[in-house]
Amino acid sequence: MQDLFDEAETALGADVMVVRLDQGDLLPVGGLIGADLVVGDVAVDKLTLGSAERNAVGPLVVLSPADYEPSELDRIASMISDDRRLAVQASRGLAALRIALDQVDASDRAAVGELVDQTDELEQMLPGLLELAALRQSTVGRGSLPGALGAEFRRLLLEIEPARRLGLDPDVESAELAPATAETLDRWRTMLNGGRIPFSARPLVNQLIRSLERLWSNVAES
Repeated sequence: MQDLFDEAETALGADVMVVRLDQGDLLPVGGLIGADLVVGDVAVDKLTLGSAERNAVGPLVVLSPADYEPSELDRIASMISDDRRLAVQASRGLAALRIALDQVDASDRAAVGELVDQTDELEQMLPGLLELAALRQSTVGRGSLPGALGAEFRRLLLEIEPARRLGLDPDVESAELAPATAETLDRWRTMLNGGRIPFSARPLVNQLIRSLERLWSNVAES
């Protein structure tokens, strides 16, 4: 059990890793384990952890070069490595800790029960970690969303600036942020309540909706 917790501590302190795959690159089994941002065309089934990697943390997000200008990919890589570095490291460490806790023998569960509760409380106090956890779970196929819906989900949870999160020009007038946020929030609520979200993705979309509610509260006050 101690080895699993040591791995969680290592994951918490590891530098942010960005992996860029050129077309035709061979992807070894588990080759993306430890990566935070992956740029390349990678099928979701390559990211779903098999038996050999079941105790490892998968990538935070995978972006296809076909969907972004090269300068945008550079900007996002810099954002994750610099602006979101501490949050990404903390998210990765908590993900590794949860995996470690899941592997604890039944006889030891009582001893770690308090740690589980403390982990839950920490995430609730830091909503940004819950957002990154939802993003990571979606990336490794645990509730992923298809096509344009998945791309919007990733953007809304990955970006920092409100305008970029909403898909607007970064220089948009601040007065436009509140109505755009309200429209986005209403649209995702409608999709969730109308049954358009796959069952496996509903917990992740609920987390996105809570994130949008926080965003609306912030931009409405500014």
